[in-house]
Amino acid sequence: MPALWQDVYHPAQLVVAVWPLQLPLPATGLGVDVPTRGQLGAIGSPHQRSRSIAGSLHAAAMGVSQTGQSLAGRESALHLGAGISEVFADTHHPCLGLVGSQAYSAPGGKRAMSWPAVDALKQQIPLLEYLQAQDWKPARRTAGGRVMGLCPLHADHRPSFLVDPNKNLFYCYGCGRGGDVIRFAELYHGARFPQAMALLRRWRGVGSLLEDVTKFYQVQLHRHTEAIEYLYQRGLRQPEVIEELGIGYAPGRCLRGWLMTLGYPLPYLQQAGLVNAEGQDTYSHRIVFPLAGNLYGRSIGGAAPHRFLPGGKGGLYRWEKVQQCPDIILVEGLFDLAVLWQAGFRNVTCALGNHLNALQIRQLCDSPRCQPKTRTIYLAFDSDANDSGQLAAQRLARRLGSEGITARRVDLPAGHDPNSFFVSGGNAHEFQRLLERACL
Repeated sequence: MPALWQDVYHPAQLVVAVWPLQLPLPATGLGVDVPTRGQLGAIGSPHQRSRSIAGSLHAAAMGVSQTGQSLAGRESALHLGAGISEVFADTHHPCLGLVGSQAYSAPGGKRAMSWPAVDALKQQIPLLEYLQAQDWKPARRTAGGRVMGLCPLHADHRPSFLVDPNKNLFYCYGCGRGGDVIRFAELYHGARFPQAMALLRRWRGVGSLLEDVTKFYQVQLHRHTEAIEYLYQRGLRQPEVIEELGIGYAPGRCLRGWLMTLGYPLPYLQQAGLVNAEGQDTYSHRIVFPLAGNLYGRSIGGAAPHRFLPGGKGGLYRWEKVQQCPDIILVEGLFDLAVLWQAGFRNVTCALGNHLNALQIRQLCDSPRCQPKTRTIYLAFDSDANDSGQLAAQRLARRLGSEGITARRVDLPAGHDPNSFFVSGGNAHEFQRLLERACL
């Protein structure tokens, strides 16, 4: 080892030489305490390193001598002064770039973490940007674009905290801790892994809860034949339309566990309305359509047919896609809209019912580019047995007329809505004829 120590000024040889000298370490995950057993770099040892580094996430330890003394620790022993930090800053430190194959784990190691979700979060949050948001300031730059500064994790008096912005990793030569942005959030905020994930998500505003829920339900759709069969029965038979609408499926009893592995705490999920007071998923056996700020769930079983999250239904569905159209078809339900899209009618929006809220009325009446008086709204509401759909269309037509909007009521066959019209054999040519015969 004395000869190896003399080679400290030859960084390329140092890494290659030290690698074979390492002892195996126990596999760990972020947020999991590991008993100290005197191993090189183990948690709690005199030469402590980050749990995320000591574990399988970044593979075996490097940068330690055969006797277990860290090379960073030799700095004080040999009185090499501040220059040693510059030497190490120019090397490829073991904590900067090694990749493991095991997933993170939740507290206690009882739940495997999702690598795609963890990797996506790390890519969305640059470590250097997050550090600077915590008032950390780099003191100097080193080779390869790395920066060094005072360590925010312990009382530091000279720059020992190395950050590699290209690899999104950090390492402190003073306290021996290092890792990625998630590990830093754990250490800096004193948080467990799920809480650190949630802190980072809220700080960045990326990967919102509804986006994560939507992606999860979209995956579930292709895993449950009963959901695909239901869509087929409702006339949705073009995969590209299903994908464009973002349709998913909520089987129940699995969303809560998945979201908690992403770092969302249970009270937050309950407050959002995704999990009930008993801890069960509120959406179960439902086809799910993502909305702007909400989710619509249509039961495929015996439960109440319609479900929304707490809060209003919002504006007209995909209004931004049609607001510049001079002619717009307005329907009640999302399945009505879906089959019309399949038939080639893309100037369609949905009110999610036949009673429009104030925002939806304003959307129909206002347009930044199209003169309101040139717009025609075709009201293709349900032709119910109790005439509720047609009566609602008449009231809406009068309201729009008072705002200078031309509204025409589409007379569907008795007992039909646009969805059942196409499911029962109707086609685009026949629906076009209904539009042409629509009355004021």
